[in-house]
Amino acid sequence: MEKVIEFMHRFLEDESEFTDEELDLYKIALTHSTYGSQGNQRLAFLGDAVLKQIIREHLYLKNPYDCKGILTMASSRIESNNNYSKIAINLNVFNYMRVGNPALKSHNITANAEALEALFGAVYLTKGLQTAKRLAEKYILNNNL
Repeated sequence: MEKVIEFMHRFLEDESEFTDEELDLYKIALTHSTYGSQGNQRLAFLGDAVLKQIIREHLYLKNPYDCKGILTMASSRIESNNNYSKIAINLNVFNYMRVGNPALKSHNITANAEALEALFGAVYLTKGLQTAKRLAEKYILNNNL
């Protein structure tokens, strides 16, 4: 559990104490489906939707003259598994994950992308949309625009 706390303090840039419910969600977000327990895929499903909302709202507001096609191309580039994976790799997310398959490598695109999405799902549930937006701006939007 210490690894989860360490990572989440760094990720959130917040040293405050976590509730047991928060820690449970963060632990799930950092658990790959091969671990043998509840994996992070449900949280990744939610986090994907949260990130889409944040990214698309950002693009809509920052590009008032772009048409739907241009906004869609920009969002699909940012919302790609390759992009999310690169961000997760830069954050060393895999080093904090519980993984049951020893053959799964730290540079696995899907595992890293899902973990990042799951983290955003967990942050949305525990800290709210504003915190998720702040983190998306820091880790995703500022690096892709």
